[in-house]
Amino acid sequence: MSNPKLRFKREDGTSYSKWKNEYLNKCATFHSGLTYSPNDVTNGNSGVLVIRSTNIQNGILVYNDNVYVNVELPEKLKLQLNDTVMCVRNGSKALVGKNALVKHCDLDKTWGAFMTVIRGNESNCFIHHYLNSPYFKRQMDINAGTSTINQITSAMLNECILSIPTDTEEQQKIADFLSTVDEVIAQSEAEVQNLEQQKKGAMQKIFSQEVRFKREDGTGFPAWKFVRIDEMAEINPKSSAIPERFFYMDLGSISMGLWQEQVVINKENAPSRANRLANCGDVFFQSVRPYNMGHYYLSQKFDLPVVASTGFIQLRARKGYCNAYIYQLLYEDRFNAEVNIRCTGSNYPAINSESFSDIEIMSPCLEEQQKIADFLSAYDEAITYAKQELDKWKELKKGLLQQMFV
Repeated sequence: MSNPKLRFKREDGTSYSKWKNEYLNKCATFHSGLTYSPNDVTNGNSGVLVIRSTNIQNGILVYNDNVYVNVELPEKLKLQLNDTVMCVRNGSKALVGKNALVKHCDLDKTWGAFMTVIRGNESNCFIHHYLNSPYFKRQMDINAGTSTINQITSAMLNECILSIPTDTEEQQKIADFLSTVDEVIAQSEAEVQNLEQQKKGAMQKIFSQEVRFKREDGTGFPAWKFVRIDEMAEINPKSSAIPERFFYMDLGSISMGLWQEQVVINKENAPSRANRLANCGDVFFQSVRPYNMGHYYLSQKFDLPVVASTGFIQLRARKGYCNAYIYQLLYEDRFNAEVNIRCTGSNYPAINSESFSDIEIMSPCLEEQQKIADFLSAYDEAITYAKQELDKWKELKKGLLQQMFV
């Protein structure tokens, strides 16, 4: 192995020694979790807390949906500060290799039968960052976040070779630097979650009419009235012939209001579902679960026509109603509860356009609709910006791992 592209230096500016190749089991110890039976599970929060794959979220241990068991916990299995808890076996291949650093020590916590704790002999944090490097993932056959294997065995860990700084001081500098980046990422993720929760809370108050908007002169708007969705918007409006070349919008390309990738295709190569020709301002509701929280508001014009999949229900606001307001309504909890009641099918439950059209909701006047849409759209812009910043930090971390580990 060669030295990494990105190296740290001593305080006096001199270089550290060359890195050395070492088996992972010479740098760290591995401890498999306890097995337990359903009879060991306790009621409430007494006993030993089992760490499972569901407790690992974005590289952080999250203590929710907890399971406690009555088992004898050996001393070596008690978690220590900066241990790495790794999921080494799971029915979902995507979870194999997922891990988290133990940020605080609680001697009552352990981990499940298919988890392994990896404890560095010198620098726990350095080992943790190595376990997230592309080099380690290649050795474990974990690619692009999705494992091609169902488990990582002790033998695989024992045979894993890493390139490691000879000087523990350089190990610590690498660990400290990457841990700082992790802290920024965690703060960015918290900001996104906070904004999303704020918007959700605002929507609950607005659509329950606990909070009402007013005119510029301070007077109130008229009372809301019951209307059906098809009174607010034309559902799947008829369109002219599908153009020869267009941007195709399928269900998988939309995530929480964002069109992730605009793909240009020719009509002759288009799937049969490419059949909803869009106008600027149209709103698209993803009718198939689990996709049906990925709606889209076509608020801008593109260089080519846009054609959506028939997996979307297309809405075009009628006179007296606002497209941007209708788009926000699609995310409202009670509206989605009505959608879920009307969904049919087992593997991919879906709502058809007729059942969708029948949903009745309360709606304000056009002027108040616009104020609501503007207010909630400001949240969307803030959330989008925060997510973009988060993605930049994640890409930076990915690049650093590629340059710091070989």
